[in-house]
Amino acid sequence: MRLYLAGYGPAARADIAAFTRLPMAKVDAALAAMQPLSQLADEDGRELVDLPAAPRPPGDGPPAVPRLLPKWDSALLSHADRSRILPPALRTRVISPANGDVLATYLLGGEVAGSWAVHRQHDRVVVRLTPLRPGPDHGDPALEDEARRTARFMEPDATKIDVELVAHDA
Repeated sequence: MRLYLAGYGPAARADIAAFTRLPMAKVDAALAAMQPLSQLADEDGRELVDLPAAPRPPGDGPPAVPRLLPKWDSALLSHADRSRILPPALRTRVISPANGDVLATYLLGGEVAGSWAVHRQHDRVVVRLTPLRPGPDHGDPALEDEARRTARFMEPDATKIDVELVAHDA
């Protein structure tokens, strides 16, 4: 649980139970043994716990930077309430109800806003960003920078990297 909180905290008890697949009684016993923990609340007043020294941005801090998440990323799957990162309107487009497959997604403002894929053509790599909801923030230069960094990591020998924003997928 300490590792879970280090990676995903602050978290609700239900999030920890969903991730660990432990019954709530065992989660509560483990959390009690880990005291002292920071006691927080989310915007809906739900009780959250976290490691006492965990870094947290100030309430009026900068917005979350754009991030590309790979397929099956645990940030999308490790919460009982995924709506904090995955808007309910996008859930069945991101996590297939037919087979549970999970798209590679990108986050804007800390929430899933689109999907992405890398296509290799000889020494050229194209990162295609497909918005899953409307909004001008898909053109954020920081999103393009993140896409380029991800492509360099995935295809380090590519000599050219392009980022394409596909038309909004309604």
